[in-house]
Amino acid sequence: VDPQGGHKALLKAIAQDLNLKDKTGPAIEGELAELRNALLKDKMSADALKTKLDQYLRPENVEGLRTPKVNPLIWNQISASMRTQDAGSQKNQSMLVGSTIAMAKAADRVMKNCAEDSELLALVTDAIALAIQCHHEASHARRRAMKKRVAQGLWFCL
Repeated sequence: VDPQGGHKALLKAIAQDLNLKDKTGPAIEGELAELRNALLKDKMSADALKTKLDQYLRPENVEGLRTPKVNPLIWNQISASMRTQDAGSQKNQSMLVGSTIAMAKAADRVMKNCAEDSELLALVTDAIALAIQCHHEASHARRRAMKKRVAQGLWFCL
């Protein structure tokens, strides 16, 4: 047994136990990984983003999948800096909603065309569930930020 190899394996196990390096899953297809890496590195242009979001309208039978708007009574009471901050949060939440709608369309297509691929359907529905959880968290964060600045009793209009 190579002592160097044994030490390397031990150090790798210790590093993993200490969470010194992110744990990873299996690699994805190369071109798909390149696309994801490029999107992580650089933002989409505002026009490209608008075009992309315009492609994904809320399905008529999914009621709550939208970015909550602030009650106008509250909006008029908060500072300009708070309105600017919330407008940015709304923009981010709108992108999250758009991605959730795209995933819902993908799940619908999987159910119609690939019903036998239960793993694919599970992956897509897991992505939807995680994105919707993020949507809930974003809504709550916006409410908490506003709550600090306005009287209780007036919240988001849905």
